[in-house]
Amino acid sequence: MSTPSMPSTQSTPSTPPRSETSFLYRFFRFFFRVSLRVYCRQEAYGAENVPSEGGFMLVSNHASYLDPPLIGCRARRGLYYMAKRELFRIPVFGRLIRNVNAVPVDRGQVRRGSMREYVGLMRDGHVLVVFPEGTRSHDGRLRAFKPGVAMIAAQARVPCIPAYIQGSFDSWPRHRRFPRPAKIRVFYGAPFDLPERAEGMATRDYYEICAQEMHRRVDALRVQAEEVEETSPR
Repeated sequence: MSTPSMPSTQSTPSTPPRSETSFLYRFFRFFFRVSLRVYCRQEAYGAENVPSEGGFMLVSNHASYLDPPLIGCRARRGLYYMAKRELFRIPVFGRLIRNVNAVPVDRGQVRRGSMREYVGLMRDGHVLVVFPEGTRSHDGRLRAFKPGVAMIAAQARVPCIPAYIQGSFDSWPRHRRFPRPAKIRVFYGAPFDLPERAEGMATRDYYEICAQEMHRRVDALRVQAEEVEETSPR
């Protein structure tokens, strides 16, 4: 998974998945819901905060390859995810991920055609999951968010929902080839709107402020996760 920054002038629109809940999507959602519940004792908190309809951006921390299925398997609806464009060029695999709601993204930039696709998805009532840190955390800690994600949300003018995944780094950090059993909890926060742009504020500064607000919301869930962990039986 990758998170973009600012748009380039290139335009290569791509076709979004045809169905929000295709057979493959429903199959993998069920598979991960069961397997992660058994293997990682996954728990979800605040899943009721994810609306059953309407477009929005779901903003989460990113520490493991497990994060996309962890976010999606407990949601009550189909979600769309950003994936590196290079993955779509792999025979068979590229078609597979497109049919489980992946949309291509270029590392470090947003093409104008891609921007229209992301914004169009949310305005059409779909959910776009983003990981604003840009890549998986090296140590499991929450890092600064890139303003490119805030730019997409601001352009779409849709609410955001924060999420925090606790334990995925313990299960499958960057240096491990395969996941190991570890307790995982996923926290979904209440929807929020981005701050209003002050008159005369530079565009880049506004996106930075929005990214900071996203980070603040996710970090609040991190604090909640730590409190739950402290009071839960070992």
